[in-house]
Amino acid sequence: MNILILSKKFPFPLTEGEPIAISYLSRSLHEAGCSISLLILNTSKHFFDPEDLPPEENFFDAIYSVKTNNDINIYGAAKSFLTRKSYMLSRFYSKNFDDKLVEILNHNKYDVVQLET
Repeated sequence: MNILILSKKFPFPLTEGEPIAISYLSRSLHEAGCSISLLILNTSKHFFDPEDLPPEENFFDAIYSVKTNNDINIYGAAKSFLTRKSYMLSRFYSKNFDDKLVEILNHNKYDVVQLET
């Protein structure tokens, strides 16, 4: 089975619930013989370089990382106020992530797309 996991946070280091859950799920799927790709929104707050992932924690056939600045700032807050859209949600929107997802889906066939968080 070919699986694409989408996440707003890299599943390492294993210091809190979300990375732990994604890592353990990925490990279990990998051990069951699944091929797993990972597309992450690599945010400024929880940035992790995929090259630093220890080999024993790498359960992925492909890792796609989209660097995204989600820092809180007055400009973003003001824009959200004026457009009446959630500022907290808007900080996690990335056109680059959208484009990367479309590119990945156009070039690969997945049986499952797992959306985390």
